Formats: sequence, C-alpha cells, structure tokens
Amino acid sequence: MLDTVIEVVRAFAPPATTIDADTPLLDLGLLDSASMVNVLLELESRLGIVIGPSDLSFDHFQDCRLLAETLAHRIPA
Repeated sequence: MLDTVIEVVRAFAPPATTIDADTPLLDLGLLDSASMVNVLLELESRLGIVIGPSDLSFDHFQDCRLLAETLAHRIPA
C-alpha cells in the first residue's frame, strides 16, 4: 500500500521532487487541493476503493505513510 501511495504522489508532485514515506507533503507545498483530488482519484482506481468526501481531510495528506495507513483501513479484508 505504501509503495502505491508514494508512486501516485510522485506522479502529481513537481518534477524531480524526492518523495518518501515521511516527506512532509503539505509543509513543503508539494501537493495543492487539485493535486490531492487527482491523487485520490488515482488511488481509488488502483486500489478498487471509493473514498467519500468526508473520509479524508487535509490532515491525512501530511505524508505518504499517514495516507497509506488511512487508506489501508478502507480496503476490505
């Protein structure tokens, strides 16, 4: 899950940006609201899940690790 989240975030971050599990995405301004929506849409597609508007907040985008942990709870066992 974490590798998928990192891969997707890298695709929407500025070119040549180093992204790892703990990169502070919002603090560094690597994602804006439009790119967050695109990240979510791509993750929904890849993971086969639906993420409702009330399921996530800006806080979940602090880093890839937190986003992956949050999404992991949404995937059926």
